Amino acid sequence: MVLKIFAPAGDIYPYADLDDTFFLTYDYDGMIYLQFDISPHHKYYRHISEESELEFDNQIFIVKGINERLNVSTINAELNIDGLKKNVFPGNFTMQTVTFSAISNAALSGSGWIIANPGDVTVSRSIDLEDADTLDILRYCQNKTMFNILYKFDSINKYITIIKPGDVVINSNVYLTDELNLSDICIKGSSDDFCTRLYPFGKDGLDITSVNNGVPYIENKTYQNKIISSIWRDDRFTIAQSLYDNAVIKLKELANPQRIYSAQVSDLAKINPDKYGFLNFNLYNIITFIDRRRQDKFNVQVTKLKIYPANPRLNAVELTTYLG
Repeated sequence: MVLKIFAPAGDIYPYADLDDTFFLTYDYDGMIYLQFDISPHHKYYRHISEESELEFDNQIFIVKGINERLNVSTINAELNIDGLKKNVFPGNFTMQTVTFSAISNAALSGSGWIIANPGDVTVSRSIDLEDADTLDILRYCQNKTMFNILYKFDSINKYITIIKPGDVVINSNVYLTDELNLSDICIKGSSDDFCTRLYPFGKDGLDITSVNNGVPYIENKTYQNKIISSIWRDDRFTIAQSLYDNAVIKLKELANPQRIYSAQVSDLAKINPDKYGFLNFNLYNIITFIDRRRQDKFNVQVTKLKIYPANPRLNAVELTTYLG
């Protein structure tokens, strides 16, 4: 495992002294972050500075922070997607009832980046953003009530692959339990915005009565059999069926309290692949969580990964209740 350090003069230095401080964080939105400690006395240290580039695992990172102390410096870097911040759109970036392909083509024009499969997203939406850059527009398109998509960035080839949540891998044979591969876990639950009945409204007072048997609301009582109502307004919707379809998605989240699990994982699939290769999982995968305290097991989605290449026993994962 080697980290390449790109010096301002154009030279490349191979840094192979990776230890337990070196880790990568893979976020749900597609970003990847890199962090490691290095001695200020290391022969390659002088080549590392803010905005300098690093390469690891076929990705280019750009240094965003250096915390230098007497005997150790902590380097923080993030995936280099600066090209997506090249183009800005002063005023309003507005398009009415168009496909993701149309929006992304307009946003990416001249950036040097391309999206592999924009046509896979077939629904149409409206967008109205003020003083946005290309990345702002692409991030906005990720919203669940917009196109509900994920991105995989290739920072070397300036290539973006679309991932639709419905296409994620369900690894039914992969499980996490404190009897085997969980060394620590923190559980956070919340029902602050909980409701079971939702009244959705779109542009100019559009409602769903025309596509919902004359009823202006939808209900979801899978968790609680009581009526708790809420109103949701979103002017992006001009078609009743689209408003209805997205209201169903939104209510599914509101009607089911979300739990986030932050877990320390002994990554047995990487430690001993011959024996535990079946326990391998990646970002977005759906896996089984065994909760012995509640004597329950249920599906969760991997929403964040922290990977320590030099020591997989330190790997950590963030999981969120999967609603299907």
